[in-house]
Amino acid sequence: MLAVNDKPKIGSLFPARSAWQYLAVSPDGKRAAAMRERALEVIDLRNGSIRTLSEDLQEGAWSPDGRWLAAIDWKKGRTVLMDATTLVPRRILRESNADWSPDSRYLLGVKKFDLCGPYSGTFEATNIETSKAVTIKSSHCKVNRATSGSVSSKIAQD
Repeated sequence: MLAVNDKPKIGSLFPARSAWQYLAVSPDGKRAAAMRERALEVIDLRNGSIRTLSEDLQEGAWSPDGRWLAAIDWKKGRTVLMDATTLVPRRILRESNADWSPDSRYLLGVKKFDLCGPYSGTFEATNIETSKAVTIKSSHCKVNRATSGSVSSKIAQD
């Protein structure tokens, strides 16, 4: 029983918030990125150590080539690319879904202001080197909150 002046830990009142969510394992299988209590953390799967990155970052995703960790900065509406080795931010890109292309060149996101209505949208892929976005024409007004996907490296031909 809690006394009036006791401050319970969040996890004791809301166990689901203390559990890791949005788990993404690095390509080499040595680390994982996950959300816990509203903060992005990187877990060393070999020794169990945990590094908290930021409460502003969500849904970390490792690039398939293992060079990058992408995370969504929900406060500023952008994607932060961190060096996967040092976890130091290296690039700031437009907001994405942090879904990588198989060749690690693009991040998938939903285009803003595409006149599709309040419940649908259109995919766009952002080139991580140039920061330029390419609209995925075949997805025009066909994307909703439940839609996800991956990006082909041949998107410029779409």
